[in-house]
Amino acid sequence: FPSHDTEPSSGMTGVGTASVTINQSAIANAGLDQQKCQGATVTLNGTIGGSATTSVWTASIPGGTFSPNNTALNAQYTPPAGFTGIVTFTLTTDDPPGLCGPGVDNVIVSWHDIVGLVCNETLNISLDEDCEVTIHPSMIVQGANVPNDLYTVELFTLNNIPIGNVVNGNFIGSTLRAKVTDNCEGNTCSATL
Repeated sequence: FPSHDTEPSSGMTGVGTASVTINQSAIANAGLDQQKCQGATVTLNGTIGGSATTSVWTASIPGGTFSPNNTALNAQYTPPAGFTGIVTFTLTTDDPPGLCGPGVDNVIVSWHDIVGLVCNETLNISLDEDCEVTIHPSMIVQGANVPNDLYTVELFTLNNIPIGNVVNGNFIGSTLRAKVTDNCEGNTCSATL
């Protein structure tokens, strides 16, 4: 890094060098938020980068367990028995040399208690500007806060031909059957579209 001294009163100039060390910051990425069934184990998907070399997971509630331990980036976590609710997991890296602190990121995992499964009997649906609509569990299952990740929707024609969960213009004016499966318990309910 060259520098110049141009002190006008002395008429002298000089050149010097200096070393500058730039430390990379530590980076933590805790992954995507997840929805789980009560009692299910979650696999955390953390990554670290920059100058980080190690990391540790912490949970916002006491009593759960990490396997093999809380320093594995892909640790599995089992919540306390009977737990339902939200856990915030924090992935924190080591504190590298220099002025930058550790990398920190959070991921939220929600554990749900599925109690009873009741579908709306009949639904009318509208297609979007592309002449299709994806049918999600929250459109069919009664109740508030239906976590779409914990249910599977299957649509059938009246002849029991499966069509996935997307309705397009080919089915305008048709009656379809919807089957919703609770992925936690395996219970089902059905509706007519």
